Amino acid sequence: MWDNGEPFVIDLECLGYSNPIASCLDLSLQWAGTVNQRYSSENLASFYNGYLSEYDNGFRSYNKLYGIAYTWVEWLEYNMKRALRLEGTTKQDIKSGETETINTIGRIIYLYSLETDICDVFNKIIARRKL
Repeated sequence: MWDNGEPFVIDLECLGYSNPIASCLDLSLQWAGTVNQRYSSENLASFYNGYLSEYDNGFRSYNKLYGIAYTWVEWLEYNMKRALRLEGTTKQDIKSGETETINTIGRIIYLYSLETDICDVFNKIIARRKL
């Protein structure tokens, strides 16, 4: 939710029973702009610092973030099925599946290109918290 163009409340209704570390990582990457390929390390650090100020999950191994695109792989699979008429049958389903397949492949490649910077942001957060 936004207030005068500024983030005010982060709606986490999408969360279910899952790994809270993975959920937080995924949400922080989304809020950092990875979905629209406009990544901001400042937004990533702000989100994650806010999260850790309320709930320190104890996770400290950010040297390699294998699997940061995991949820996008699931979305890719779903959209490939739509594009191939295995999920949905309307022309709009097929077109949306084709478009999202292309977009999602781009997001996965983009996330991979950011891995080093993302790890650096998290490692700096952890180093400051140890002081």
